[in-house]
Amino acid sequence: MVTDRELVKLREELDRWVAQGVISPERRDAILAEVSSRPEKARRGGLSVMPFIMGVLIAAGATVLVMGFADPALIPRPLAVLILIISIIGALFLAQWLSGRERTVSSQLAVVAGLGLFGAGLFFITNVYFIHVHPPDLVVIWALGALIAAIVLPSRGALAAGIVTATVWSLMEVLNYRTIFHWEYLPLWAVAFGWTISLRWRTGMHLSAVGLLCWMSVNLFTGAKLAHLNLLPQGQSERYKRAEAMVDTMDEHFGSCTNHGECEAACPKEISIDVIAVMNSDYLASKFKNRKSLSRT
Repeated sequence: MVTDRELVKLREELDRWVAQGVISPERRDAILAEVSSRPEKARRGGLSVMPFIMGVLIAAGATVLVMGFADPALIPRPLAVLILIISIIGALFLAQWLSGRERTVSSQLAVVAGLGLFGAGLFFITNVYFIHVHPPDLVVIWALGALIAAIVLPSRGALAAGIVTATVWSLMEVLNYRTIFHWEYLPLWAVAFGWTISLRWRTGMHLSAVGLLCWMSVNLFTGAKLAHLNLLPQGQSERYKRAEAMVDTMDEHFGSCTNHGECEAACPKEISIDVIAVMNSDYLASKFKNRKSLSRT
């Protein structure tokens, strides 16, 4: 299906190809006849009731969130939750409606808007109903919702949102709640990465790789911390004991470094992979020096 503008542009391109000898005039006429026989698309500039209603619902959901976070007493809680649910459903219906009319970008934006309402709604409900939860649990529910939407619709925008929120969830667990090895991230990552392969979405594959690199950066952090402590005069007395203890703990909960260098490329602080070499050197030396110290006692 093509519009009048697209048909004019196609005719100009075909005339240029005929002049260049790429195709014959007969082939040009056959192409134009085939394309012209197809029904014309609905005009993009035309107004439709469906996107208008869905847009109002999305705006209503956003308004409820703003009012609810500012002052929960401004709107009754059951009504606020109902409006949020309807606005989320409306956003997903709008995405499907736009996708059926080949408006890919607008469709993906509608999906992301719906997922944004869904995630913010989770925090809103726990806030207005005074539900005490582990904050990262809300983020992982958000990520699961995004991945389910990405598979059901299917939607690249939802998939990207799922990858980002899953990575944020893992970082929250590690940085804010001292989780040493957050292995629960791997099943979500595997599902997201597998779906990017199914969709043949190269950007999604890159985004998945970035998320995994953030999760794997514990090796670089351990090496950097050891190098930092070992440079201090106060740290020399326990240098090799510390190296052995920290590396053994890291291997127990995470695993050893692969030396591929991905962590160095992704590190926001631009820490050199050389610190891992120093860590490994100190660890090997500790196997001899620590045993020698024990033999003297």
